[in-house]
Order: sequence, then C-alpha cells, then structure tokens
Amino acid sequence: VLERLRPARHRRDDGLIHLYYVGTLLPRGLEPAAALMRAVAQVRDRCPDLGRRLRLHFVGTSNQRGTADERAMPLARAAGVADMVDEHPQRVDYLNALQLLRDADGVLLLGSTEPHYTPSKAFPALQSGTPLLALYHEQSPIVDIVRSAHSPAAAHVVAYSSSEGWGAEIVDRLTDALCGLASQAGSRVTARADALAEWSAPELARRLAGVLDRVAR
Repeated sequence: VLERLRPARHRRDDGLIHLYYVGTLLPRGLEPAAALMRAVAQVRDRCPDLGRRLRLHFVGTSNQRGTADERAMPLARAAGVADMVDEHPQRVDYLNALQLLRDADGVLLLGSTEPHYTPSKAFPALQSGTPLLALYHEQSPIVDIVRSAHSPAAAHVVAYSSSEGWGAEIVDRLTDALCGLASQAGSRVTARADALAEWSAPELARRLAGVLDRVAR
C-alpha cells in the first residue's frame, strides 16, 4: 500500500510537486478544504507553469479501513482541479502515514470551522522535516505552535476568523501560501525542539504521572 501511495518522484523523477494531506477530513473541515481547492485553481490560472507541476494527494480522509466515500475529490471537482488531486480515503497504518509525510515535497494541514480544533496529526507533520502549509482558525493553539516551531519559509500559516468567511481574501492568502510552499518543495526543515517540548512524550508522561500521584495520595 505504501509503495502505491508514495509520491511518484520517489519512483522516478517526474518534475512534479507532490503535496500530501494525511488524516481524516472531518465534516467541519470541508469548508477549509474547499477554499484550498479554489486556491489550487487560482494557482493554475495565475502561474500556469507551477499549476502544471502541482499535485495534491489526500490519504486516510475517511478514517475507515474498508470501503469509504471520497471527501476531497468532490471538492476538487467543484473547483475544477480534479486532474491535480487524488484521494485514498481508506486509513493507512501510523508508520506508513509518517513515511508519507517524510517522502512528500510539502505537507498540508487543514483545520476546522471549530475555533479551538487542535489535531494530533499536526505534531507528526511538524517533526517530519518537510515544509508545510497550515490552514487553521486563528484561535486554534496550533497556529502559535506552528509559528514558533518553524520559520515562515518552512511553515506557511494561513489563520482565519469566524467572521471573515471563505471568499476571495482567504483564497488569495492560500494562493500565496501554496506558491511559497512550492518554492520550498523537497527541502528538509527542522522544527525547534524547545517549541514542541511542552507536547513531547516525556513531558506528557510527567503530567500524567503527576495526576496519578495526586490520586494515589
């Protein structure tokens, strides 16, 4: 399965830019995803050379092992970019998901219309060594985490508010972010360890141990 899902450049040099979203695409994440698809269409219109090379892959969007409906492709078709997008809705194993993040030219992180949504999948992406684009509500804690862990060149953050809607302004910002991510495609980046220390396994284990100590007392 992993070999089928890997970006084509790891099998041959195809000259394309492969961006990967790995994880569930929740119902409240469809609006951000739809805005991203419109930005992809805008990239193709404004920068035809880049548009010809850009490919988006959505993996594990249903969080189901068996037969599952596509969630990203209907949005791609609506935006007229189905030829630039593919989807594997079935869930993949965790280690395979990590390898896809490392193999990709760029990683896509998409948020929700829920202000405080902080997906766990953001943390493996931050540690993957791959440049990323993060689209999250401005009140989500992940916005500050991404900005503190990476430089603006390595992590292109587009933060939105509940009031601004999903019109031309957000699509323009996403278009710029996609172009910025494409310029870094294939490079390796390193997250600041101190920025992620609060969420590390040792720190979370320390907090849990503290809770258990209090319960025991």
